[in-house]
Parts: sequence; structure tokens; C-alpha cells
Amino acid sequence: MLSARNFSLLRGGKTILEDVSLSLRRQEIVTLLGPNGGGKTTLLQGLLGLYGRESSSIYRMRGLRIGYVPQKLHPSVLMPLSLRRFAMLCSSAPRELVEQRLEELGIADLSLRPLYALSGGELQKAMLARATSKQADCLILDEPLSGVDESGQQKIYAWLERYSRAHNCSVLIASHDLHLVMGATDRVICLDRRIRCEGKAHSVVRTAAFASLFGKTGYALYAHDHKGKHKSRIKTQKGAKRR
Repeated sequence: MLSARNFSLLRGGKTILEDVSLSLRRQEIVTLLGPNGGGKTTLLQGLLGLYGRESSSIYRMRGLRIGYVPQKLHPSVLMPLSLRRFAMLCSSAPRELVEQRLEELGIADLSLRPLYALSGGELQKAMLARATSKQADCLILDEPLSGVDESGQQKIYAWLERYSRAHNCSVLIASHDLHLVMGATDRVICLDRRIRCEGKAHSVVRTAAFASLFGKTGYALYAHDHKGKHKSRIKTQKGAKRR
């Protein structure tokens, strides 16, 4: 559906990305982990085709529809755009579908509020509602849960899993928040200029490459079962037990 093959990017003589290859399949949820400055946002922008000639290493299915949530949006007080109008902007989605997304994400009661008056978490949900109203084949989400508390993040991850399965949609989520990787994630990719490790979450966190990037302590992997009944916790500390 969407892939990069040996994608590299240099800026000012500095290597930003080096020989990155990945592919996304339908109904697959992939979490892109990495430190700040590791190239996560640059890779997402490359997949969107924003680097011109250098994007020749990016391959898309013909007619692919992409929903994108950037890392930050800074609405101006000079632009009195309501949340509802923003969610419908540049979209052919019917109003009923937009309203449904706002309801599902818990921000329907804010639909008439000016965009600039929303909190950081509310604004992230507004961008997610807009992206998913487009009936996209693929969602590219750049730290979409910043400003959302941990409980809210868990709910949105679970919602994204349901959305992906119901709409035959792939999801690529970039994050540097190591404390939360949901069981809905089918695959984890660790990026620091190049791909350092990749695979199922429970396997990746035990690799030497992961430890060299994030250390052996202070990280917990939270995983929900697909029925949403419970969560387990896996710690990477030496000798820690899985519950």
C-alpha cells in the first residue's frame, strides 16, 4: 500500500535518514518509536511526498487516500474557525460522518468552539477527527496524542484499532513516549536516523538495539487484549517479571 525503499535524506551535509525501508499493509497498525531528532517526522513527511526528487524512493498504491495529523497546529485568534468547520474543511465527507467522528472522540460538545480556544489535547482530537472523516486508506499520525492524558491515550489507541479493522485502514503512528505502546500495535519500528530494530512490541523491547536506544530501565510496555478486558505490563528492567 505505502512503502519506502532505501530512503535517505541529507540536509546541510548532515544525514537525517539513512537507507530506511518499510512498508504498510491494510489493517496494520505500526508504531514508530525513536528519540527526538531521530528522524521520525522527516520520515513521515517523506512518505507524504514532501521532499520532491528525494521522494522517488517512496511508493504508493494508485489512488491511495492518506489522512494526516501533524505534530502541532497553531490556530490564530484572527481566524474564527470552529472545530466543526475545521473538521469539514477540504473534505468531501458528509456532515453526519464528521459529527460521528467528533462524538466517537468525545469532542462533539465542543463543535462550535473556536479552534484557537481548544486545549492541546482537544486540538489533537480535532485533527484526528478530520483525518479519519476522509475515509482514508492510510493514516499517518505524528505524535497525535500529545496533550492527552494517559487514560485518554489508551482509549484513543483502542479506538484507532477498531477504526483500522472496520475501515480496512493502515495506521502509522510516530511517538517518543516510551511509557505507552498499546497491544493494538501490530509492529514497532525503532528509528534513529536508520531503522535500529523492528518487530512485535514484546520482542523488540528485549533486543540489544532497543536497550542501546532507550536504556534498560524506566520503560514499561502496556498491552491491552483485543477484547479490552484487561491489560498486562512488561518491564524491561533486568529480572523483571511479566504479569
